[in-house]
Amino acid sequence: MRITPAQLQPGDALLVNGQLRIVEGYNPQRGWALRAPRFEEYEIENPAVRVGLGMLDGLAKFLS
Repeated sequence: MRITPAQLQPGDALLVNGQLRIVEGYNPQRGWALRAPRFEEYEIENPAVRVGLGMLDGLAKFLS
């Protein structure tokens, strides 16, 4: 699945190969700048959000 720069903003979270990554920005020559989340960003208290992330990961694997 391809994601265009217009679809994401710095600070958005992505699930990449089962790991959470935070968007830092986009460079046309280098592509996406992603980083691992800090501990406080990785804490997801709401179980519905956790399930939603798992479903998105499964959907991404299914579509790829």
